[in-house]
Amino acid sequence: MGYRPHQPASGPGPAIHTSAGREPNEVGVRRTTMRSTLVAPVAALLALVAAGTACSSDGPGETAPAALIEDTTTLVSTDLGAGWSLDLPEGLTVEGAFPDPAAHQDGCTVDAVVVSNGTLRTAIALVDSVCTASAYRGNGEPAEFGRAQQLYDGENVETVATPLGDLTIATVSYYECTNDCDYYKPVYGLIELEDPGDSTPRSVLIGNGGAATLRDDIKFIARNLTHD
Repeated sequence: MGYRPHQPASGPGPAIHTSAGREPNEVGVRRTTMRSTLVAPVAALLALVAAGTACSSDGPGETAPAALIEDTTTLVSTDLGAGWSLDLPEGLTVEGAFPDPAAHQDGCTVDAVVVSNGTLRTAIALVDSVCTASAYRGNGEPAEFGRAQQLYDGENVETVATPLGDLTIATVSYYECTNDCDYYKPVYGLIELEDPGDSTPRSVLIGNGGAATLRDDIKFIARNLTHD
């Protein structure tokens, strides 16, 4: 199961309208554009991930991300499917499940689940290593990062060790232009799996294309994600 580009029905997500002397903060792109062979259920998840608030036309529209994960006193193991699990604080939920690896298709396939805390959403995706994306994307180019190297051209790149392998985090850029241009600054984290467990190397991509994800939340998810 992967997912197809999703076009939100309710308008754009948080954008940055730049003005002289102002630099945009890290915020998310207006929509997530990963592909699916099961369009209906996964498109519903992506609609949640991509939902955001449009910026005002008379201001910079800078949006600071909120914390998805706050109280980590009590963690509960959550089954994500296909042998994957994630320790999450009580009260957080997971939408969707990873499919059986036997159903995996050749080519660039992206399988995703969504971690939810109220209105906050962050996606965890299994991405084939053959998928490619640029840290400077525009006008509908999917965020299908398959290798850490594809994030190296982003901003504020950092690498953190996790039980699954090195986590690379970067702020990437995305723009959409019609008559005017909107600019976005989502943050993504990617782990190239040291032991993918099958013949197709895959990576774990963590991020939110709609309202940005804190780097600390990406690190927490990466450190508490396990595979049998």
